[in-house]
Amino acid sequence: MPINSREEKIDYDTYIRNLPFSTQRYLCSLLDPDQLWKKFVIHVPKKVDSPNFQERYSSMQVKLFEERGNKNNGSSTKCIIDDWGTQNSRVKHLLKALTEAELYAAADYLSVKILRQDPVQRKTSATSFSSHSDSLPYPPSFSPTQNIDSVDEKKFNKDKDISELTGQSLPQSSVDDVVYHRIQSYDVYPSNDAMAGLSLNSTIKHKNTDNYTKENKDNLPVIQPQTKTQEFSYKALCLITNDFDGRNLEEGGRVIGSGGFGKVYLGLPANDYKVAIKALKFEEDAKPDAQYEAMMTKQFQTELETLSEYRHENIVPFLGFSVDGYQKCLVYQYMPNGSLEDRLYCLHNTDPLLWQQRVKISHGTAEGIVYLNTNKLVHRDIKSANILLDENFSPKVGDFATVRLAPSGTGFSSAVSTKLVIGTSAYMAPEAPRFDISAKLDSFAFGVVLLELLTGLPPLDEQRSECDLLSYILENCDDTDITKYLDMKAGSWDIDIANSMYEVSRQCYENKKKDRVLVSEILPVLQKLVNKI
Repeated sequence: MPINSREEKIDYDTYIRNLPFSTQRYLCSLLDPDQLWKKFVIHVPKKVDSPNFQERYSSMQVKLFEERGNKNNGSSTKCIIDDWGTQNSRVKHLLKALTEAELYAAADYLSVKILRQDPVQRKTSATSFSSHSDSLPYPPSFSPTQNIDSVDEKKFNKDKDISELTGQSLPQSSVDDVVYHRIQSYDVYPSNDAMAGLSLNSTIKHKNTDNYTKENKDNLPVIQPQTKTQEFSYKALCLITNDFDGRNLEEGGRVIGSGGFGKVYLGLPANDYKVAIKALKFEEDAKPDAQYEAMMTKQFQTELETLSEYRHENIVPFLGFSVDGYQKCLVYQYMPNGSLEDRLYCLHNTDPLLWQQRVKISHGTAEGIVYLNTNKLVHRDIKSANILLDENFSPKVGDFATVRLAPSGTGFSSAVSTKLVIGTSAYMAPEAPRFDISAKLDSFAFGVVLLELLTGLPPLDEQRSECDLLSYILENCDDTDITKYLDMKAGSWDIDIANSMYEVSRQCYENKKKDRVLVSEILPVLQKLVNKI
């Protein structure tokens, strides 16, 4: 790459804001692909010459960089350089951050091409991010060494005669077979040979409802809750959702929720046992995308496997799945009071949650999280929108598409190589952008949920001086007294109980992971608060 006259004057003490556009653009071309900038940003110091390193950017700021980078002609790397440049940071600081992040192509470009020095020194220890890709334990069906195409057919022949009738129960051992192997003539997690049969962009271009008559729809199937995972036919799910009516419930349709995964539909079987059916997102006219397919199939697999094996009174009740039709579906017991988020903000003019209910919800949610964590599971997306409420307002932790395994006990784990930072920005722990998965991710997020329960304020609000709720409380609220910010729609709070909940939340969202509690450690405190009601 040619060096222009301005670049020849660049040295270690040059301010990065004075780097030529061509130099900055080339750095962006190295760091923007595959979001390598996320490895760089966590090595940017809050104070450039401080002997004690502290990260400059919060998880919220990292999320904003990502959003700006996703815009047309946007660059997350350029946003970081522009912002950091206001701190009088110099080329030597930039070079150090790139080297610490082991982004040697970018570091060598600065050192060799721009500064005309030797290549940067490589780390000799095998502690890079990529070296930890297998650092967490995997259950057998998650094993990265398992070759899906080499599965022994004999392993699942015993289940090959499973009926297509609605609600056929599967033994627990069959769930793994469903996730990875062929049952009858289709796969849930298809091999290359079978991809055409069950891809999200299936060759089936209609919803298989052409043969449904009025008489069929009057003869709705019956669904009963069972302790074992059930396999449902897609035709049966079409019947109880009015052919997956895409209108919202208030418009006479069946859609009760939606997200990046797709939509959730209300199912009404003949026996009035209401169910919620999550149907994976499918773009009928879209060009097949192998990466998108793999991601969605992985999420389907993760949720199916997790909910089939792990059942608890504070985990959303899972009924079964369907994989023989237009879209893959997961079936749950319907939660009539919706999500905690909706109830806190009184969606559809519902009554506010009383403070006593909120205390009980905090305890029940903690019970669900502790159950997951003690089984070496990290939810990674705990938030009020993923906490569902049954007819008695008992909380059920839901949405297990992002669950990962991690060591239990201490809550500590090694960094994990992944291209995606999973979670929701307002609930995201500082270590999340470092791909560091541990039970303490769930602790941090739960601390923010407790703030929502106490204040009734949304986790994100661009009208606030601090957009995210945690920053707002940290900036404005006393360390020991949250009285001023309590949600008075909840009634006359017991101030001692409220401040005790606040103290629990503070222990959960400690910035340093080593100082942060596990949810299991504060569960007894929440139980005592419930007992005082």
